[in-house]
Amino acid sequence: MLTTEGGIEIEQVAEETPEKLARLHVDPLEGYQPHQARRLIYGAGIEDPNEQKQLLDIIGKLYACFVGTDAMLCEINPLIVTPEGEVRALDSKFTVDDNALYKHPDIAEMRDPESVPPEERAARERGVTYVKLDGEVGILGNGAGLVMSTLDVITLAGGRPANFCDLGGGGDAQGVVDALEVISGDPQVRSIFFNIFGGITRTDEVARGILAALERSGIEHPIVVRLDGTNAEEGRRILAESGQDKLYVEPTMIEGANRAVKLAR
Repeated sequence: MLTTEGGIEIEQVAEETPEKLARLHVDPLEGYQPHQARRLIYGAGIEDPNEQKQLLDIIGKLYACFVGTDAMLCEINPLIVTPEGEVRALDSKFTVDDNALYKHPDIAEMRDPESVPPEERAARERGVTYVKLDGEVGILGNGAGLVMSTLDVITLAGGRPANFCDLGGGGDAQGVVDALEVISGDPQVRSIFFNIFGGITRTDEVARGILAALERSGIEHPIVVRLDGTNAEEGRRILAESGQDKLYVEPTMIEGANRAVKLAR
């Protein structure tokens, strides 16, 4: 087996010899060097000169593929030696970073949209980061770390998250519309928790984006909003004075989670 995942790993398993493993990390500034492949080959206990030469070529091409396609994993498994002494790859596995697909349209064309849930497919078309889960509380936040924390808080409050949805660093109206449409399209969702922390993002602008999104989308779900950070008081004031009867503003994450879980029930 040959694997490239931030480094190169080669493993040889044979009946007549104990399993041996060699692993080596490649400095991204220096780049791959042939001597690294030779070290791996010797470490794996491969002694035949012909096999060594072929493996040297394969390892170099595997690493070039890994870097050239912005992959997260490139694996050849199994890698065999034929009776004629040829080293051949019988199967391989490649995992490519979705965020880099815009640079590789030929790889993007291989994607099978039918292999993902319809909600995730709709989110991808709108440029929204979305993962479907099994609960009833739809979650929308700005930043992956905050959204992951929100999943935990919803669970702590006795609810079940319906999704992971990251709006990203901004809070413009169209982005909110797209995210809310994706979340509300899930028939399991009964309430939505909008959790925003304003660092670079101004929460008063996020608040205006939420109201604009509600006017455009006509979503019927109750929405709980927690705003904190830059201009949070102004953002909460804008929402509180909006007159939206299905919009609930809470000052803290745990209070927002409790409210969203209660509404979902």
